[in-house]
Amino acid sequence: MATNDTEKLPFKEIIPWNEPVDGTELLNSIEAIFTRYLSLPDGAATTQAVWVLHTYCIDLFEFTPRLCLVSPEKRCGKTTNLRLIENLSYRPVNVASTSTASLFRGIDKWHPTMCIDEADTFINGYDELRGIINAGYEQDGKVSRTECVGKKYDVKLFRCFSPVAIAAIGSIPGTIADRGITICMQRKKSDEHKDKLRISKIKPNLYEIQRKCLRFAKDNKGAIINADPDIPNVFNDRAADIWETLFKIVSVVSPEWTERLRIASLLLYKSKIASDPQSIRVTLLSDIRDIFKEKNNPKYIATENLLNELKGIKISPWEHYNNRGLNDHSLAGLLSSFNIISHQMRAPDGRKYRYVLKDFQDAFERYLAPLQDNEKDCASVPDDTDILDIPD
Repeated sequence: MATNDTEKLPFKEIIPWNEPVDGTELLNSIEAIFTRYLSLPDGAATTQAVWVLHTYCIDLFEFTPRLCLVSPEKRCGKTTNLRLIENLSYRPVNVASTSTASLFRGIDKWHPTMCIDEADTFINGYDELRGIINAGYEQDGKVSRTECVGKKYDVKLFRCFSPVAIAAIGSIPGTIADRGITICMQRKKSDEHKDKLRISKIKPNLYEIQRKCLRFAKDNKGAIINADPDIPNVFNDRAADIWETLFKIVSVVSPEWTERLRIASLLLYKSKIASDPQSIRVTLLSDIRDIFKEKNNPKYIATENLLNELKGIKISPWEHYNNRGLNDHSLAGLLSSFNIISHQMRAPDGRKYRYVLKDFQDAFERYLAPLQDNEKDCASVPDDTDILDIPD
């Protein structure tokens, strides 16, 4: 990027590594840095490693997912995480506060990776700023402003497509989170050891990784553009767009990293929808449809049996839902949004409350992706498409 002699860039320009780079070794090294210094949820270090690499070639993609770092309280490692991301990513600009004008002008001028810390202190209620972050999720994202040129006013378009990592206590505004990958961070346990981060001591190593990332992106541009990866089809349309960017990269790296990202994406997606009141209802519908399907679609299932099946699902929120586990009352509350109720029915084993399959059909059709033809009559979903079938 050409600059005049008086302009000082807010980041260090990177010189590409002087020889070809092995993608697997590169991602392994980035992931190892995150795990060395941070206590992260399962799948986060893997995902963040690929996210860092995507900042070096975002013009190859239609979307750049926002990386949303959230925690319930202070001292959960968000700032440390953001500092590592800053020192590993391409053209990073780290701010603890920003205005709308400085954000879109800075992105248009520098094409940086924006690292925004302490967003909870200034972003809520700031609709215009959130709009810039949302618009920059798509490659053609722009904002228009009136500029004074001499004595005349003219309209100027500012490009705001840029990678964004944003950290906050509590939650990220829903419109941003819906365009991103959420990493829910927690304080490390007293017996959990992580090295203390001193950026100055590892700066040379981080810069070496930056150089290798840039070389890998340049060497593999064509392969990444032409990549057509398989995305877990349990994702909704927006989630598929978000994750496709990262899956394109790992499909060029190796089958091993493709599988690692598949598992990581399912873990983080499951965690995200478990904390979203609307999404968790859709997850419940999906899980119930799977249960009916695995039992060859009986006419009804007793409430007690349905609860046991739900709480037995791997990587699900039901066993610990609301800290007590899903029960008949909370199940009824979630399903009431779809006008689904249980029925007291007489059967050989006595009068019990049961959920009837036909009561779910309308909600299944409205809120869930249709089953593939080869899934409709089978008792289980293939491993590569089932969000619940994740290895321990």
